[in-house]
Amino acid sequence: MQLRRFEPESDAGALRRFLVRGDPEDYLLADLDAWTRVGRGWVGVDGDEWVAFGRLEELGRLEGWISAMRVDPGRQRSGLGKQLLGGLLADAASLGLQSLRAVIEDRNEPSRRLFGALGFHESIPLSLRQGLAVGTGSPSLRAARSSEVPTEVPYWAQLNSGLIDLLPGDGGGRFGTWHRSLASGWASEGKLFAAEELAVAVRPDWGTDPRTLWVVPVSGAPERLFPALGGLCQTLGHEAWLGFLPGAEEFRHRLDRSGSAAYPAWGAHVHLFEREVPRPAVAPGA
Repeated sequence: MQLRRFEPESDAGALRRFLVRGDPEDYLLADLDAWTRVGRGWVGVDGDEWVAFGRLEELGRLEGWISAMRVDPGRQRSGLGKQLLGGLLADAASLGLQSLRAVIEDRNEPSRRLFGALGFHESIPLSLRQGLAVGTGSPSLRAARSSEVPTEVPYWAQLNSGLIDLLPGDGGGRFGTWHRSLASGWASEGKLFAAEELAVAVRPDWGTDPRTLWVVPVSGAPERLFPALGGLCQTLGHEAWLGFLPGAEEFRHRLDRSGSAAYPAWGAHVHLFEREVPRPAVAPGA
């Protein structure tokens, strides 16, 4: 297999055919045109045949995100996944990225083994959670004022990791280092909504069937925030909300009681994998 850069203008049709061949219900197909304009895609070809695809995205702060790794179903378990991931790691090294991350479903054991073999470790237990648009009489979330931009995110949202979903992200979450300028940017873009001691960032155009709001909790306990999210969905004309939330057992019980449930297609467990690249030593006096 040979790896080459994906060219959005000329390769979009071939990528669509490749994805359909592997899974006609692949979630990437729903918003493929917008998705391919983000990050650096890599195509694995064998002669004229596409056999693999993956994407690397720079997140800033020397952090990178690996996503959408796909291998032709007829060529799986033949080493192509390892070759593809190795190519993405080489690309990341060429960009000077120091931290790489990826989200992998619990049931995708081959990918979890592959990432582990190439230096990644499981860091944060996650769950892809969803809630419905329901009016509950809870505090109404509205567009946040500049004075309401939080300085930090609640411990339950980031599990003391210092990481947060970098909304808006095509294809869902991308975890990077939290800093206050993120929330300031969301507020200026009209994506940060707040009420008393509550704040959430949203991507309103993430899902279309059903019409789904992608959410990133920024402030407030889930017992108050989640019911308010149901009302925000109604206000914005959405049927449901969806987002990555803590997956540790004690948090899942708390989230269940707060009006959210695991996304059925992904189950209760999702894993955030990380790989840190050691900084090169600097010689004394250099």
